[in-house]
Amino acid sequence: MNIFSEAARLEAQNCPFALAQIVESRGSTPRHSAQMLIRADGTIVGTIGGGMVERKVIDEALEAMAEKASRMFHGRMARSGTDAVGSDCGGAMSVFISVPLPAAAAGAGRGRARQSRRGAGRGAAWV
Repeated sequence: MNIFSEAARLEAQNCPFALAQIVESRGSTPRHSAQMLIRADGTIVGTIGGGMVERKVIDEALEAMAEKASRMFHGRMARSGTDAVGSDCGGAMSVFISVPLPAAAAGAGRGRARQSRRGAGRGAAWV
């Protein structure tokens, strides 16, 4: 399954989801520039490399969806330290977690304003 077709399907159904993409990697990391879609139930489409780092990104994405806010995740492939993800690869990565807002929330109220202007003869159009 393609993450973008799944994102379009979820968006059309007004279902929450997040997109995670590795935006920076240094040293040995599971997958450079990989992408993954995370559904609200924690299931995924795609992968950013599996293992503990992927589990941490899924957890971060679920928190981001609950907060309705995108965020950056930084992880080091090590077993100790504040940003360690329980792996011995030795690399580091940054993952951008994007939480698209539902269309209703992103454009709330705009349709009514345009509709009322149209009714007033001002020629406004639905967008």
